[in-house]
Amino acid sequence: MKIAFLILLVGLLSPAFAADPIITTVDSWKEGSHYYAQGTIDTRAWNGGAWAILQDFPRYRQWASRFLDGNDPDSVHDWVHFKDFLYEPPWTMVIVYDMNRGWPLNKKGNTAAFSITPGDHILTLRLKRGFFGIYGGGLTLQTSPEFGTRFQIDMHLWGLLAAFMNDEMFQTFLKEKVEKMALNLVYQAQTLGYTSDL
Repeated sequence: MKIAFLILLVGLLSPAFAADPIITTVDSWKEGSHYYAQGTIDTRAWNGGAWAILQDFPRYRQWASRFLDGNDPDSVHDWVHFKDFLYEPPWTMVIVYDMNRGWPLNKKGNTAAFSITPGDHILTLRLKRGFFGIYGGGLTLQTSPEFGTRFQIDMHLWGLLAAFMNDEMFQTFLKEKVEKMALNLVYQAQTLGYTSDL
């Protein structure tokens, strides 16, 4: 099922981006305990900036957890709070996260490690260890002047969690996380002074 949504209102954007609101399209589907999603974030107006941000791994902690860390009125209700993104050279990203759903799902300071495989305007992160309820999976990001930033997500869920999460829950979860991560990407681009080059 395809969900198209406008994730940023023009009023939320700085003047440099006011003419280029981002439209994100997400397709998601389930095969047994495997969940998949793919979509596009329209970063074509500042595509060089998008790629520069995505491959600057030590700086992820400056922007990636914004709107996802439980410190704003919206994310405070999320099941998972992403507290920090820590780069461990040469090619590992560690995500620090808190569970937010009461005992026994209220453990703080959890970590999940992802291996990073960089390429030519393509970046792949694969889960190595430690994400609650997820056996395996990862994320691939690719940037291009033609389509912006394309992403592909796959998750292999623990059996009980897979049985609990229906398609609608998965789509809602992805929609919220993609929205916020795209917003964070724009925030970092603004902070670093990237502007439209269309």
